[in-house]
Amino acid sequence: MGQRSRTDLPRGTEMILLVEEETVVRSLAFAVLTDCGYTVCQTGLAADAVQIAEREREALQLLLADIAMRGQGGRSLAERISRLSPSIKVLFTSGYPDELVRAGPGGRELNFLSKPFTPRALAEAVRNVLDSSAKECLS
Repeated sequence: MGQRSRTDLPRGTEMILLVEEETVVRSLAFAVLTDCGYTVCQTGLAADAVQIAEREREALQLLLADIAMRGQGGRSLAERISRLSPSIKVLFTSGYPDELVRAGPGGRELNFLSKPFTPRALAEAVRNVLDSSAKECLS
């Protein structure tokens, strides 16, 4: 069974900060997103993500982060990065059941993509969040 072309996936040129501890998941997401035309800064560590956000604060348009990272969780990382880059949008991922992680503060639903995800699901979720007019409310 051959790999389908990713040319039919939603595309973009925005800069994305990808924060994922699992190397295989991070590599897949990086490959899909770069193939779709995005500029992707990637790391497996929250501390590195903050340094990237400090350096790229004007250019970053989306934070794609696992919500259940060791140490500093995805929500707290997103809050920190949002202070550096106030216009950044956020898309969380997790392997935990949707109902455990989707609800944000005040019961508001977070932008969320369940793992495992397909290249198409990732590309569509990223494009939908980037195209949405609402900024993710984290607090």
